[in-house]
Amino acid sequence: MIEGIKFLLLAFLTAFFSIKLSIYADALDKETKAGSLLIGGLFLAAITSFPELITGLTSIYINNIGLAIGDVLGSNTFNILIISFLNIFFLKSLFMNKISFKYGYLIGLLILIYLIILVTVNSSFYTHKSLSLISVLILFIYLFFIVLLSKIKISEPNIENTNIKGALYKFIIISLLLIIVSISLTLQADKIFRLNTLFSSSTVGAFLLGITTSLPEVVSTYALISIGSYNLGFSNIIGSNAFNFCIFVICDLFVRGGHLYYFWDSDAFIFLKIGLLMHLILLFSIFWKQPKKYLLYLLPSIILLSLYFYMFYLQFS
Repeated sequence: MIEGIKFLLLAFLTAFFSIKLSIYADALDKETKAGSLLIGGLFLAAITSFPELITGLTSIYINNIGLAIGDVLGSNTFNILIISFLNIFFLKSLFMNKISFKYGYLIGLLILIYLIILVTVNSSFYTHKSLSLISVLILFIYLFFIVLLSKIKISEPNIENTNIKGALYKFIIISLLLIIVSISLTLQADKIFRLNTLFSSSTVGAFLLGITTSLPEVVSTYALISIGSYNLGFSNIIGSNAFNFCIFVICDLFVRGGHLYYFWDSDAFIFLKIGLLMHLILLFSIFWKQPKKYLLYLLPSIILLSLYFYMFYLQFS
């Protein structure tokens, strides 16, 4: 009971500092005058995925690799859940009808990463001792993702600049606090895992860490969609999922006694397969334009919600 309360407190602090960090990052972004979609897909996405990176590296350091794997896979599926829920919540706007077809290429690259991992995981797919070929492929795909994202030109509503005085200093301070809290959150999740033998480490990572570290995406995406910046909000989610896979690459460098992809349990494969299926349905939903029939319009989102909770049911049934 006490350990659970400690985790909830740390989860709250992680979410709070992550949201604050994304606010200050947004203020800094506006000063760069960079393309909004590139900002949403790269910088903002990387910032909102910062907790996943810290928890992933901490998991490797304490030699609980399953937590890192579960965190990334769980975060990616939860991010798709966010899009599905917001699509229902903002039903009147029918915002998925307004998402550019060009995002299909980006989702296609994420699907490719899922397929590469699914086919090659647990194999001796190496280039040299410090990095597996899987990670090298993921890195090249992510770089191609950046190139494609930079070529998407969509008009978005103008967002008024906020006062950015002191934003850089606040950004640095919040970043340091977030690192401390994220490390503590991971250690607490590891303690809960060792006290409870009912669940695998990847399950604990997917649901305890994955959901907690994805809360900044909930807030930032909701804020963007609520002001009609649909493509930027969608870009934030897709960009976060792409960056999450890069966390695999970074963590792979620090795994001792093997490679990250050697330490997958059966639950991680469930998260991987359902994540792949959810991205396939998300790809389909971009082309599923139903301007008048609400039930048909919502069908992909309903299926995605059902898949996520089915994944949840599989772990806790």
